[in-house]
Amino acid sequence: MSGIDVALVQYLNSHVGQSPNFDAGVVHLAMSHLFKMTPMVLLLWGFWFIRDEGTAQRRNAVALAFIGAFVAMATTRALTYLLPFRARPIHNPELAIQVPYPMERHWLDGWSSLPSDHAGLAFALAMGIFLIHRRWGILMLLHATLVVCLPRAYLGFHYPSDLLAGAVTGAACAWLTMRVLPLQPVISRIMRFEHLRPAIFYVLFFFMAAQMVEMFESTRNLARNVLRPMGRIVLKRALDTPPNPDQIKLHESRK
Repeated sequence: MSGIDVALVQYLNSHVGQSPNFDAGVVHLAMSHLFKMTPMVLLLWGFWFIRDEGTAQRRNAVALAFIGAFVAMATTRALTYLLPFRARPIHNPELAIQVPYPMERHWLDGWSSLPSDHAGLAFALAMGIFLIHRRWGILMLLHATLVVCLPRAYLGFHYPSDLLAGAVTGAACAWLTMRVLPLQPVISRIMRFEHLRPAIFYVLFFFMAAQMVEMFESTRNLARNVLRPMGRIVLKRALDTPPNPDQIKLHESRK
């Protein structure tokens, strides 16, 4: 942890408590899905439905932007498990971070701070938009910085380096997906599926976009609270199942 990280966190935190209304607004901004990824996802949907001579090319780019955002989300989540655990500033007793109203200190306890998956997804979406439309892209990059990332540093959820690492990862994933990786065969199949099965395609498209807005929170909760315990029960029962006597006799007779 660098001195710059600590200094910036402590500087931002020094303003906590001066205005309870402002603090409550920042907490709401940081926790509300409406203000974080929604504007960028809606903008990509808008690009998809524009009808002009560039519709086909633009739709290819939108599909790649969503793929890049998904890759960024998966990459940042994987890195939080692969990299050494890093406690968030609010959980670091040495920093004595003030917890603003109405936040509670136990929020996000047990989750590693590095890198920020919020920054990863936000900058992947913003970079995807930038590669489609420069002016809107610049606006969304500012949105990702000021609306998504800055409140999380103010509240002590992340160190600036966590947010920077997530932002670089997200932007790189979007750039690689849309400019480097040979994904045109995949996009061709997606466009063909949209043409042949539009009802199924748009149901899945809407579901994926809705999950991206909430950062796959409901899906992750389902996996963590339901599927993982069920998998453990099934595995335990499979390991605890006594061997079948007939199978043992058959195995011994073949020796």
